[in-house]
Amino acid sequence: MSGKDVRESSQNANSQDAAELEKLKARVDRAIVDARLSREERDDIMRRIYADGRVSVEECEVLRLLQNKIWEGEIQID
Repeated sequence: MSGKDVRESSQNANSQDAAELEKLKARVDRAIVDARLSREERDDIMRRIYADGRVSVEECEVLRLLQNKIWEGEIQID
């Protein structure tokens, strides 16, 4: 594999990661707007975070935001 192929492969992975992060953020945003988090929503969020076997800094920040909203009573767990 040439250097160009490696860069293109890396860029494709980065764009996929960015797309998945946006889907995760959208899922969390829906829970914030609803002010409720069902078990199914929670499971889906966690599945998205651990889908690739690693947790990125950005995914951790999104999860921390959700946790803080729950701890502060802004989101109710169903």
